[in-house]
Amino acid sequence: MTTTTIRRLMILWLVLVAVAVVLSLWPAMAPPGRHGLDKVAHIVAFFGLAAIPAVVLLRRVALGLALLFLLAVGAGIEFAQTSIPGRQGSAVDMLANAAGILVGALIGRLVAAAGRYLGLLSGPADGQAMSTGICVPNPPAPHK
Repeated sequence: MTTTTIRRLMILWLVLVAVAVVLSLWPAMAPPGRHGLDKVAHIVAFFGLAAIPAVVLLRRVALGLALLFLLAVGAGIEFAQTSIPGRQGSAVDMLANAAGILVGALIGRLVAAAGRYLGLLSGPADGQAMSTGICVPNPPAPHK
């Protein structure tokens, strides 16, 4: 996988964020509200959205900005839902979003660290990709 592929992955991430926003604001797409299942949907969605940049972005500042962006998106969704018939925004949903972001970022960073340790991803230790802040998979070893 090349740096271009990783950049495309980040573009895909932005598309997924946009899809999450549209689905969250669509009146007919309200998640089930019984027994906290809607909170699970919030956690799972934002877990996935946070895990991608946590694996791909090496620089803490870049990752921090991506995670702050997700927090702002989650809060914006909840505020916007208050004006959509059939939808409700809530502080508890914002907390579920934040929990998903936190867990997704932590697990994503662990996956990235394991990948670098196992030699599957390049990282700060070998000096690659630091100028772009992007985690790049190591090329396969040449066949003999």
